[in-house]
Amino acid sequence: MPAYLEIARGSGIDRVALGVDEQFMIGRHPGSDLVVTDPSASRLHAVIDHFGPSWCLSDVSANGTSVNGAPIRARRISIASGTTIVIGDVSIAFYEYEAPSQTDDETLEPPTPRPALTPGERRVLVALCRPLATDGLVRAPASVGEIAERLRANFQTVKFHLRNLYAKFDIPEAGATRRALLAEAAVRSGAITLVDLGPD
Repeated sequence: MPAYLEIARGSGIDRVALGVDEQFMIGRHPGSDLVVTDPSASRLHAVIDHFGPSWCLSDVSANGTSVNGAPIRARRISIASGTTIVIGDVSIAFYEYEAPSQTDDETLEPPTPRPALTPGERRVLVALCRPLATDGLVRAPASVGEIAERLRANFQTVKFHLRNLYAKFDIPEAGATRRALLAEAAVRSGAITLVDLGPD
């Protein structure tokens, strides 16, 4: 769902829209989407982005970030409408736009189905998607080799499960982006969530 930030510093309040497919960078670096000049802020302090059905905040700073009055440091959390984020002398309120009401002659688009997964397929899928939740910055899913190393499995076993997963999620047979398409489909369908991608 689209969202926006209300940014308060000094006596002014600015409103900034968030793009679902973009990362919103906050920090002292002049190239940040929101530049915080307070010396307690890191050059890249935090990232707000959209992951699956949720909006998330990733703290990548040295001093941590205050979220609803509680400190977080070096981790990624889901944020809800009304969340207050404080970095240095800047207060940021996060809000999601309300979904439009549905009229009688409108039909909802059916949700992406979640296919049934075997335990082996699920382990491979979690390993594939895990880099997507790392510090809020990594966008590429794991390679076959990285999955095999994490699961202590051989390449052929991983490739076998990936072939089954491609079929279950209707991923096209050709193309170098199959793993990325699979990871995106898994997250969008809710088959993989941030909870699944937490620490081992």
